[in-house]
Amino acid sequence: MIRAVKQRGVKTLEADAGRVVPELQRALEHVLMTLPGPPTRPRDLVNGLGIHHSLAWKITRIASGADPMGNAQFIPGRAGMDLFLDAAVKAGARGKSVEAVREAFARFRALIDSHAGDR
Repeated sequence: MIRAVKQRGVKTLEADAGRVVPELQRALEHVLMTLPGPPTRPRDLVNGLGIHHSLAWKITRIASGADPMGNAQFIPGRAGMDLFLDAAVKAGARGKSVEAVREAFARFRALIDSHAGDR
């Protein structure tokens, strides 16, 4: 009985993530495209936004990756995402695009919280 519940939970996580992660990927990609001279490499984000290279790499990887689920492990935490979005706004990213990322990221965090709790 416990095994069946765990199996169902895994399938629910996969289904939920299969919707939420690609949505976040598309939103991040759109923000990058709204920046002046759209950045295509992490170095472009470092130079253009003044963010740390590891955060720039994560954002670029998520936004341009062919496998959203494989890249989900690179989604930064709340502080990193806030740093990126604040810098993107200062650099000229469109408000609607930034808000779409904030909403998609909130759904991602809710997904994590609902399936993993405090683990």
